[in-house]
Amino acid sequence: ARTVRGTETAIAVLISLANLFVPVNTIAMVAVGPLAARLGRRHKLHPYRVANLLDTLSCSFPFMLPYAAVIVAAMAIHRELAVKFSFVPVLDWAEMVPYIFYSMALFVVMTAAVITGYGRRQGEEEYN
Repeated sequence: ARTVRGTETAIAVLISLANLFVPVNTIAMVAVGPLAARLGRRHKLHPYRVANLLDTLSCSFPFMLPYAAVIVAAMAIHRELAVKFSFVPVLDWAEMVPYIFYSMALFVVMTAAVITGYGRRQGEEEYN
């Protein structure tokens, strides 16, 4: 990461990869957080921006994965309810995708923010 945009891109890619391998957002943020903070300090990227990138991307990307904890839990709940109530449909991941539009939209918005720099503030204060 040699530029601010490159730093933001690196943070976005790192958190997305972490979520790809471990689709639990808290674990991904804990794993990538120290490196993202170091990259942010190097390019004087405001800590709020670094935290915002980590949080929003980590809370949106996993929902698009068929093996994310929330998706698996939703499918399990559907199956359990379908046994008790005949009117409850059992949805698989492909059938849930149209209803996961918020996370997809959030991911697109944050990707656009990284590309365009929208909302970027560079901190002038000293970093530890």
